[in-house]
Amino acid sequence: MEEIPFDELARTFREQRCEGTGACTVAEVLERKFVKVQLGAFEVFYPTEFLAQREAPEDLVDVAVGLLDFQRVWIEWLMAGAETATPVLADLAALRAWVDAWPGRKLAKLGKEGGHRDLADFCEASAELRAADARLLAYLRSEASGLPFPADRRVPLILSPTRLDFMQWVAFAGQLLDDKRRELYSYGVDQWTQFWTDWTLVAAMEYASWDGFDPKFLGGKSMKSIQPTGIVEQVTLQAGMAFLKHCVTRDLDHHDNALVMNIILEFVGTINTIDGEGQLKDSGAQTQPYSRFVPGGNPNGGTLPPRSAQGQNVVVSSGYRKGNGKDHFYGALHKGQREGAKDAIKEKVARYKDSLAHFLLKAEAGKCVVTAPFFGAAAALQQYPAQEYLTEYGELFRAYKSAFHHWLRTAGDPSSPEASAAKFRQLMQQLDDLSDGRNFEQLAQEVYGVPLSAANGETDSLEWRFLAFIEQVK
Repeated sequence: MEEIPFDELARTFREQRCEGTGACTVAEVLERKFVKVQLGAFEVFYPTEFLAQREAPEDLVDVAVGLLDFQRVWIEWLMAGAETATPVLADLAALRAWVDAWPGRKLAKLGKEGGHRDLADFCEASAELRAADARLLAYLRSEASGLPFPADRRVPLILSPTRLDFMQWVAFAGQLLDDKRRELYSYGVDQWTQFWTDWTLVAAMEYASWDGFDPKFLGGKSMKSIQPTGIVEQVTLQAGMAFLKHCVTRDLDHHDNALVMNIILEFVGTINTIDGEGQLKDSGAQTQPYSRFVPGGNPNGGTLPPRSAQGQNVVVSSGYRKGNGKDHFYGALHKGQREGAKDAIKEKVARYKDSLAHFLLKAEAGKCVVTAPFFGAAAALQQYPAQEYLTEYGELFRAYKSAFHHWLRTAGDPSSPEASAAKFRQLMQQLDDLSDGRNFEQLAQEVYGVPLSAANGETDSLEWRFLAFIEQVK
């Protein structure tokens, strides 16, 4: 196992950010050498010195705009047509125009000067813009918003531009927080894209190196090299999950993740994030992502292995990412379902005559078929495919859950798109009601009047209606 030099990383962090090697808190670090800006539900922090680097001002603007776009779509989906939402959406548009006009050269100059600055002051936000931000936050905290945001805080979001900076944050937080040290100082942390310190989220803006373990953390993979909008997609996914975690009093699951993915698809048009997809509790541990994101059980017990950096090329080339979500993954799923049906007959897998239920997984080792259901209690009884297919299995499920939630919102009620959108709003507004053993499966049945899923297509369910829809995709 590779050794991560946590003590050295933490010492360097303190020398650079704490003005010496002595103790300092996260709040003290942020008050010294970071720019900050409040944007509705989010309070964003970015290390000032990095603004002097090429493209850094543009990246900061893009992320800030993305956070405002996320809140816009959230409000539109949650409160479509509500009169109370109209003035708030106008406030959002004004804030977005202001952020989009931030002067890049002036921000780059600020990076050379260093120190701490409030961007509302530095970028000369008018009194009306400050009032617009206050009204937006007040609306999100009100019952009128449909799913109120907590009144005692925004989402503190620390942006970390490089892998070295991110790993220094990990090391510093591990020394600062005794109860988190074991979790942060763990195998696989060098692959994370986010973690928590209390309610503050630290989000990476680079992926880990794809050339094996990088002991100096200088070979980070640019998110924009994978997708021009990669930073916006990845950071907004993490921030959106953090936003949702603030709105509900339970652990998040893959249905929450699908919702946030689809909000990003709505305003970016693609979603090509790779890892750290946002299963957020009180920290960002992601060392067993498949145990959280992929349905099915392991008959031998234990958890699935973490996704390695070396395998990321396989991830981005997966057939289940074709189009990066531009068609909400319907085309990729249709192809996988068609191929799965053929191989199911050839291999005589269980229920091979059910043409809707099977999907084909491809890996260097060959091919295998996996079979629905992928949601609900029946999915928990499924066995994982062989380990060499787990990465592709995760890619199938990522596309599947996103497409399913888009289908729910646009066609989940067969009577009309408007009725579908209304029921999906109802679903969103009750996301904080899942407690005392009540789960998404029960909520879906209450809203839609049929089970979320079933063991097979003999019982009417939302999942089998979705599978029938996928079969008809052109």
